[in-house]
Amino acid sequence: MKKTAKNKEDVNRDWTKYDHYGSATMIMRLKATIQSLEGRMSSVTEKSAKYAQIAAEEVPKSLYCLGVRLTE
Repeated sequence: MKKTAKNKEDVNRDWTKYDHYGSATMIMRLKATIQSLEGRMSSVTEKSAKYAQIAAEEVPKSLYCLGVRLTE
């Protein structure tokens, strides 16, 4: 059975497990995490642009024109 609500002591106990890290260590870990996420975001952005270009090149002209005519 899962507990959904935590009392104040449980919350404080959760934070005490991080007390062994110093501020500098936590800052370094957060910086590394941010850099990793930025790298992943850049990679995903590049892939998205590449796939959008492929999709734009592969859509038949007649199908594209049909869509343009339907939206007019």
